[in-house]
Amino acid sequence: MLAEFLQKREGDAVGCHQIMDGVRVCRFTLAKTETVDLPVCLAPHRFEAFFCQGGCLVLERDGGRLLRVADGEILLLSDAGALCRAEISGALRGVLVTVDAQQARESLSALCRLMDLSLDIPAVRARMAARAGCAVLAETPWSGGLFACLEQMPEEEQGRYGVFKALEVLYLLCSGNALLQQEREGYGNYLMHTAAEIGAYMESHLAEKLTIPILCRRFGISQTALKVSFQRVYGTSLHRWLLGRRMRRAGELLRLPGAEISQVVRAVGYEGASQFYIAFKRYYGMTPGQYIKMSETGLRGRI
Repeated sequence: MLAEFLQKREGDAVGCHQIMDGVRVCRFTLAKTETVDLPVCLAPHRFEAFFCQGGCLVLERDGGRLLRVADGEILLLSDAGALCRAEISGALRGVLVTVDAQQARESLSALCRLMDLSLDIPAVRARMAARAGCAVLAETPWSGGLFACLEQMPEEEQGRYGVFKALEVLYLLCSGNALLQQEREGYGNYLMHTAAEIGAYMESHLAEKLTIPILCRRFGISQTALKVSFQRVYGTSLHRWLLGRRMRRAGELLRLPGAEISQVVRAVGYEGASQFYIAFKRYYGMTPGQYIKMSETGLRGRI
């Protein structure tokens, strides 16, 4: 998945080379902070280990479950079938190790013999299948030491070290080591809390330009994570929720004595009156002018 994405990148620091038969490593740093969709696919018999040194990667599984890979964490991927979306947010950088199990069989076997290790590829597949082909290892003392070494190594050595540690991860998968159970906990609660914060922020900043990319940059969340978590918290999309809040606020302002439509337009974040008129009529079933007259009529009736 990441390998296919990196092959098409232009203008970024991407260095890829083959370490041994069937084993390829990429060291990369994206040129700028951005949010992009990744191809949700993985070649057959492929295994990817991504050691994240910066930025953020959010994976969305079928059913809406989100997995987040951030600085100091490791993504293991053997199957993308359960993924429906993958998104990069921030200046992502790190080391990606891609292993083709068929092509690398002899190379890995020779390396394991030198180290007196037993590598059971079917067991690796079975354990990854139990995680729907995707797992994120949260920061632990083991991974902390790994990333500390990566940061201190010369760039040309980081790839080789990444391959060595990817082999270690494969070995740990075979052995069922508890280290691989250390997936990030509480990220769903964090997303819900952030979505609620974003809702409160928009409520008090309706006059500003509020777009999903702008909000994502401000709150350090990916577009996928924001859309999914906001829907769960508020029961509707961010766009529809914001439209409703702006229209209700516009109605409140138009009911005030001496209301000026041009001022209301700016107060609820619209740059042009025409867009505001269309949205207002769609929401209330009448124009702003008709709404003002109706409000004045109702006010005189109560006096």
